[in-house]
Parts: sequence; structure tokens; C-alpha cells
Amino acid sequence: MQNAADSYFLGVIVQLHSKYNLDSLVNAFRCHTKSMFTNQSDDGINTLSFQYSPERRRCHRPDSDIRNLLSIIEKIGPCESRAWRQSSSRTFDIGFQAVTTPNTQDPIHVTSKKLATPGSLLRLARLKINIVSTIYPADPSA
Repeated sequence: MQNAADSYFLGVIVQLHSKYNLDSLVNAFRCHTKSMFTNQSDDGINTLSFQYSPERRRCHRPDSDIRNLLSIIEKIGPCESRAWRQSSSRTFDIGFQAVTTPNTQDPIHVTSKKLATPGSLLRLARLKINIVSTIYPADPSA
């Protein structure tokens, strides 16, 4: 059961940028995504962006999704691993939905949530992954 303190975490979006082809990573992550976007810019930079979507969600917390994603990345094959290492930018964007409480118009302070445990942070650093957090505005009609 999800508790109220964790109800505002939306998920993790993975973003990669590389001057090399990212097709092998598209195939490696396809079964773990809700949606996927690929593009090549005019200057030859390839982009891969997808929202991680675990098969089962026992505990919807940022660190749980981060650890699952790290495990997937650590197990990818040699071709995919080379594409990962050659990426010039690797980012996990942790998304939260801001809300307002019935008694106030101030958004709940969601940035105080623990994004990642120290062990996850070490794994992120080892794989040279940047971590950012996006807080989406509260829905005024909610």
C-alpha cells in the first residue's frame, strides 16, 4: 500500500545524448518503458528519452525505481554497454506532482523526499548518471 508521503512521486525519465547511434539501447530498454522518443539533431547528436515503467510496483518510491533502472543498465550486453558509455550525457529525471492542500494554496514541499540512498548514489556516480528532479505544477482544479 502506498502511503500519503509517497503519493506525489510520478516516475523516472531517462535521457541520453550521444554522437553515436543509440539503437541498441532502444532495444535494450523497450520492454521497460511507457513511451520512448528518439531523435537525431541537425548537428548529429542522437537523443533517447523514455519513461521507466516497472512491470510491478510494490513500492512507488524514487530510490526503488532508480535501483531497478541501475540493475537493468548493469546487466545490458557489451554492444549496449558501449553505447551507454559513449553517451555524452546520461540523466535520470525524477518527477513529482505538486499538490495544494485543502487548507492552503501552498504546494506541499515534495523536494524533501529522499531521492536516492547513498548506495544508489554511488552506483549512479559509477555509471556517470546525472540526477535531476522536476516538480510539475499543482492542478488548481484539484
